[in-house]
Amino acid sequence: MKNKPSLYKWLCTVGYCLVFMVTAATAGSFLTVQAFAQEQGLKVTVLIFSGRPDPTFSLTRDNEFQTVSSALEKAVENKSFRGETVIPSRLGYKGILVENISGVKGVPRSIAVRGRDIEIRNKHVLFLRDNGELERYLLEEAMKKGAIDKTLFREIRKNR
Repeated sequence: MKNKPSLYKWLCTVGYCLVFMVTAATAGSFLTVQAFAQEQGLKVTVLIFSGRPDPTFSLTRDNEFQTVSSALEKAVENKSFRGETVIPSRLGYKGILVENISGVKGVPRSIAVRGRDIEIRNKHVLFLRDNGELERYLLEEAMKKGAIDKTLFREIRKNR
């Protein structure tokens, strides 16, 4: 009979530890997402890896928003685009995804870029084409902000 209280105590302790670990892990991811949403910016993801997280950075300044918006204004509608998305389903560099999580005015909800092809998603999907300016700008910002290094930058430029 003396063994039962200590076994019960041990099981309770293990149970409390498990609950604490699950709560801490869940709260950490929630706080990360919440912190980004409060940043008032654009979340940019360089779609390159398979099996590990893609490099992500944020654009948070007015001049960065203006550069993205200006590049989109210069692009022309690509009525001949026949795919569902500009992002290919393949290994290696697939393009760049820009998400307007915080509702920056003048920037679409979602922008996908690969080479000269641009995909805008707001209420409708629109395909555009530019001279590569938007992708070039976003890759340079990814390098400046430490999301990708020079080696990865060169590899992307070579294989796009």
